[in-house]
Amino acid sequence: MTTHKIDRRTFLAQTAAGAAALSFPHLARAADPLKIALIIPKTGPFASTGRQLEAACRLYMAKNGDTVAGRKVELLVKDDTGTQPELTKRMAQESIVRDKVHILAGFGLTPLAFAAAPIAT
Repeated sequence: MTTHKIDRRTFLAQTAAGAAALSFPHLARAADPLKIALIIPKTGPFASTGRQLEAACRLYMAKNGDTVAGRKVELLVKDDTGTQPELTKRMAQESIVRDKVHILAGFGLTPLAFAAAPIAT
């Protein structure tokens, strides 16, 4: 029996892609792209976490394709600096209203995810 180890990047990329594919089976019109807002810290003290998350998502898309259920995936990467929950919440709101994203993802730190939770629901 062969054991299979998965590194953190692969796990995060597969989890994000799986959640995206399974969370929204009711999305309309297969011709429209599936937009995912990846709100991560790209600058500031937690920039390395954001770089790893983005690299994992891009690697997964490069290896497995950028379509889900026949729809092209658009990854919109936004920098929340990793230190301001109010900024993360505003970016989530703008992503939904202005960019018309279908999925919010990323959130390098738990307080930032909690700040965006009311917007996601």
